[in-house]
Amino acid sequence: MNASICIGKIIGPHGVKGNVLVESYTDDPQSIVTYKILTALPSKNFVVILNRKSKNLFIAKVKNIKSRDHAEALNGELIYIDRLELENLLNDEYYSIDLINLDIYNLDLEKLGKVLMVHNFGAGDLIEIEKNDRSTTIIPFTKDNFPEIDLKSKKIYISNIE
Repeated sequence: MNASICIGKIIGPHGVKGNVLVESYTDDPQSIVTYKILTALPSKNFVVILNRKSKNLFIAKVKNIKSRDHAEALNGELIYIDRLELENLLNDEYYSIDLINLDIYNLDLEKLGKVLMVHNFGAGDLIEIEKNDRSTTIIPFTKDNFPEIDLKSKKIYISNIE
C-alpha cells in the first residue's frame, strides 16, 4: 500500500502574496484541515499550510512561495499526507486508494478484471472495473455486490458482473 495518500489538489493562485486555492478530495472536505503536514510528492518538496475556507475550497500558504507568479506555477499539483496520519478503519471499511488495481474475481474464482477507479458522485461509491476484454463497467460498491475484499491477496470478489 502507498506510503502517501493524495487528499487534494492546488487549483490556482489566490491573491498576490503567493496563496493558493486547494480542492479537498476527502469524503468530508473539512477534514483536510485536520492533517498535520500536507506536501506535494517528495521530489517537489513543498509544504502546504491551510489558512481558511472559501466556499468549497481552502486558501493555503505554500512555504517559500511569496508571489502570485510562483503560486500559478503550482496549479494542478496534487497534495499528499503520510498514510500514517489516516485514522484506522472499522471492519468492512476501505480507503479508495487501496482498492485500485485489485483483481476482481467472481464467486467461482474466475478472474474477471481489475479495479480501475473508485468514484463517488454523491449517491455512494462506485467501482469502475476493467474487464479482461478491456471493456469497462461501473458497479455500486455494496456488500451485496462485493461480498469479500482481501487486501492482502489483492483480490475483490464480486457476486455478479454484466
